[in-house]
Amino acid sequence: MFIDAQKKQQIFFCSEIHNPVQQEFVKKNKVKNFYIFYQDYIIDRDLNLDKKKFKAEVDKQIPNAKMSGYAALDVEAESVLILLKEKKVSVNEYNRILNNHIGMIRYAKLLRPNVKWTFYGYNLTSYPYVTPGHENDVTVGTYPLLKELDFLAPSMYLQDEKKPENIEKIKTFVSSNLTLSLKLGKKFNKAVYPFVWNRYHNAQAENTLINPNDFQWYVSQLLNFTYNKRKVDGVIFWNSESYTYEVSKNSNVRKEYKNIKDINKYQTEVLQEYWNTIKTK
Repeated sequence: MFIDAQKKQQIFFCSEIHNPVQQEFVKKNKVKNFYIFYQDYIIDRDLNLDKKKFKAEVDKQIPNAKMSGYAALDVEAESVLILLKEKKVSVNEYNRILNNHIGMIRYAKLLRPNVKWTFYGYNLTSYPYVTPGHENDVTVGTYPLLKELDFLAPSMYLQDEKKPENIEKIKTFVSSNLTLSLKLGKKFNKAVYPFVWNRYHNAQAENTLINPNDFQWYVSQLLNFTYNKRKVDGVIFWNSESYTYEVSKNSNVRKEYKNIKDINKYQTEVLQEYWNTIKTK
């Protein structure tokens, strides 16, 4: 409903390639699928690109070398802390990590040249808002990497519950970070597609489901924010229920699933409900 006025804005769904529930959802709803490659299939223990492992996963997810589409590499853990300059390392080590990332993107483009590639979470965002240090030090340091990306995909997961006392805080998080992303998009001539998730991403309400109406409101904040007459080009809806339920073992999620008898049915219904709130009408 709120996306009609933005004909160029798109909503992608970042599905789990090995999850039959989500693949059926993609087919049924005819959604624009977004490919994601997690670090276990990309790097080795030293944070270096493992070409053999990565190529095998690319061949599995995108079997046709001539296929087009959008994809992201998700390399987090220690690498992000280094590039955020939260973990202090030598200049040589920082540059090694930065150049490793550049090498990953270049290799991905070599394998599937018709696919548009990026890194999940880049440009790097800052909570609760962007500080001068983040923009002028952390972000500037990643310029060589941002230039290599086909588009920017900042992580804009909602952290604060939509309560009256949090509204301005949420809006500041959105405006502060999207201003930076749109500035960078203009500087490097890149489209901007923020990642969103239908669960909270914070310590208090970690991984609990966002009220569907609040999720719709939040996505509309992202899509409608304007900086210098420009808006984001769309959003990427991430929904990794297999990880959330089977791997993370989060206590809030265990409580949510405690009395669920048919997990596949439940996940399908939840996913459909959230998709219906943000899909193009």
